[in-house]
Amino acid sequence: MIDGVSMQKILIVNNNMDIGGIQKSLVNLLKNVNDSNRYTLMLFSKSGDLLNEIPNNIEILTPRPIYKILGLNRDQLRKFPCFYIIKIFLVCFSKIFGKRKTLKLMGLFQKEIKGYDTVISYSHLTSVNSFSNGCAEFVLDKTASNNKICFLHCDYENSGTCSVENSRTYSEFDKIACCSESVKQKFLRCSSISPDKVFTQRNFLSGELIESAYKDTISFKKEFINILIVARLSYEKGIDLALIALSESNRKDIMLHIVGDGPEKGNLLKIVKEKELDNQVVFYGEQLNPYRYMLNADYLLVSSRHEAAPIVFDEAKALGLSVISTVTTSAYEMLDDKSLISNDLKHILTKLEKNRCEKVNNVRNELQRQQLQALLEE
Repeated sequence: MIDGVSMQKILIVNNNMDIGGIQKSLVNLLKNVNDSNRYTLMLFSKSGDLLNEIPNNIEILTPRPIYKILGLNRDQLRKFPCFYIIKIFLVCFSKIFGKRKTLKLMGLFQKEIKGYDTVISYSHLTSVNSFSNGCAEFVLDKTASNNKICFLHCDYENSGTCSVENSRTYSEFDKIACCSESVKQKFLRCSSISPDKVFTQRNFLSGELIESAYKDTISFKKEFINILIVARLSYEKGIDLALIALSESNRKDIMLHIVGDGPEKGNLLKIVKEKELDNQVVFYGEQLNPYRYMLNADYLLVSSRHEAAPIVFDEAKALGLSVISTVTTSAYEMLDDKSLISNDLKHILTKLEKNRCEKVNNVRNELQRQQLQALLEE
C-alpha cells in the first residue's frame, strides 16, 4: 500500500531483449511505469543487447529452460544442440497438430504462475503456421490472473497473423492493447473481438532520447541529402523498395544510411551492387544508439510494405528529423503535414530537397501512463 493506493503486482512476458521495435517499446514502458505498482519481467531467454537497459528495480524471471527454444534465434540455438533438435521436433509436431497444441506440450514442463493481478504478453500472436514467440499462449495457458492483456504491435490485416484461429485465441484475453488508434480500428475490422476488449496504448518514448542523440553524434557529408533508415533488415520493411527507388530516381546527390541488421542483408547488398549504388548506400549494422545517426540526417525513411505504429516516427519528430513514409496503418495518424507519405518513393526521391523540422525539446509520456493505468484496472 502506497499513499492509500493498493499496489498491483504485474507480470510482463516477452521472448528476449534483442534489438527490435517491440523490445525497445518494452524498455521505454519499464522506464516510465508508475512506482505504485510492482513490475516483474519474464523472458524466455535472458539475452539480448537491450537487457542492460532494463531498470534495476524490475525483477527478471525465466520460465523452465525449454522455453529458451522460443527466445533464441536459429544461430543462437545452434550453440545448444539439444534445444536445436527439440526445436526441429516441435516445428514438425506443430505442422501436424497445430501451434497451440505444441505449446501446450511444452507447457507440461512448466508450473502455472500465480500471484499476479495483471499478466501481460508484450508480444502479439504470430502466424498459426509459424512456431515462434509463444508469449501470448504462455500467458493464457501457464499463468493465473483475472486480468490478462495482449499487446498488439503489428498490422493485423497484412502481417500474416490474421486468421480465425488467432481471433479465437485473442478472444481468450481480457484486453487487447493496440499501439495506435489506426491499429485498433484495423484489428476490430479484421477480427471478431468485442470492441469493449480493445484499447489503444501508444508506445512510450525514451526520456534519454535527446541526450543519447548528442553522444558520439554521427556527421554526414553536407553536400548530400542524407536519408536514414533505422529498421530490421527484413522483407516487410521494404528496404529493397527504397534501394530500387533511389536507383530509378537517378539522384546522385542522395546518400542512404541504413542502421540495422537482419535476414535480408545479403539480398540488399546484392541490389546495391547490381544497381551500382556502392557510393550512395552505407550499412552501419545493428546499433544500440541509433539516435546519434538521426541528429544530422535530413530525412528518416520508413519504406515498409506494412507497419503498425513504429516508435521511430515519434523519435524522429522529437529530434527534428523529417519523415518519408510509405502508406502504412498509422502513418497519417502519427505524422504531421510536414511529412512525405506516399507509396511512390521514386517520385518523392526525384523531387526531394534538403529540409529540417523544429526539434521537440520535451518528450511527454503522461497520456501513455494514463492509458496504461486504465488497462491495469480490472
